[in-house]
Amino acid sequence: MLSPTEQNDLLAEIARLLTTVMPPSFELAELNGFVLAGTSGYQLLVDKGDPEKMRRMQVPYGLDQVMRELRRGMYDPERGSWYSLIFELSGDGKYSVRYNYDRRPSKSILDDEFSRDLSGFPRAEEHVPEWLKELMSKASNVFGLVLDTPEVPNPHRVAEAFRDAGWTTEMNADTEYALTTDWARLSTKNTHPFVRFAGRAELSRIAELRAVLAALPWRAEFETYDDRGLLIEEFKPA
Repeated sequence: MLSPTEQNDLLAEIARLLTTVMPPSFELAELNGFVLAGTSGYQLLVDKGDPEKMRRMQVPYGLDQVMRELRRGMYDPERGSWYSLIFELSGDGKYSVRYNYDRRPSKSILDDEFSRDLSGFPRAEEHVPEWLKELMSKASNVFGLVLDTPEVPNPHRVAEAFRDAGWTTEMNADTEYALTTDWARLSTKNTHPFVRFAGRAELSRIAELRAVLAALPWRAEFETYDDRGLLIEEFKPA
């Protein structure tokens, strides 16, 4: 965990980076940013003397790297780490920062991103907010892929194998499917040369998923996670 001095050094670096894209004279710059394990987003607004006419600016190169270093360094096993922050920089070089540890930073962020983030930045139960507990109870807990071994997999034949095993298959796009049964709902995505799949399943019946994948002419592997986003098991054929 970063010391207060190390945190201040990174905050000073954020301030320095912001000044590289500021106009010659400005009153206030406000950076709104969120950072999760697999995604991030920033909005930089600048006031040149009229706070009602904040101007949007391009964020500087290198900002995301520093923000991620700050978030990793502030991680606490009990509380976790912050999701978003507001960083204010005044024209005289002074700055302040406010962190958000508990509120959902943006509705536009996919639910699975929070599952992935909680796996990388786990929290004690009492510090998991209610919205995240509800989300995790519905989030994907199975992630896998069909590999290009011995050849590039055919997404239609992957869906056919599930259909032969009694699953319902529905094509959502040219090469993407929804795969459902009474105990699981998965979706596939063709990311050449792999076919990826993810979704939610009753983990007590995961052996049935393993059996479907074992019938494929390609090598397949997947991981299962609990409702806190922590890895339970990896399944890789010998």
